[in-house]
Amino acid sequence: MAINSSEIVTRFHSSGLTQKAFCATESISVSALQYHLKKIKRAQPESQPKAPSFISLSAQNDCSASRSVVVVRGRFGVSEICSILQFLEP
Repeated sequence: MAINSSEIVTRFHSSGLTQKAFCATESISVSALQYHLKKIKRAQPESQPKAPSFISLSAQNDCSASRSVVVVRGRFGVSEICSILQFLEP
């Protein structure tokens, strides 16, 4: 069965997993995933803006309710956001 590059890359990006972990769950080699990532990247026009390479955070602390709100802007997977939140916990 042929693998659709667009589908595999979309699943990888939405998984929040590392390449190695994703490939283990999908039963494909890391080199196959990297091939599909490069294939999709080459097909994209050069004029598309790239995702920011920084994390924009803003925080608000409501002392009366003992809670904080953190806003994370950018394209991040679930595992990356969890890591950010763990880092911010007191």
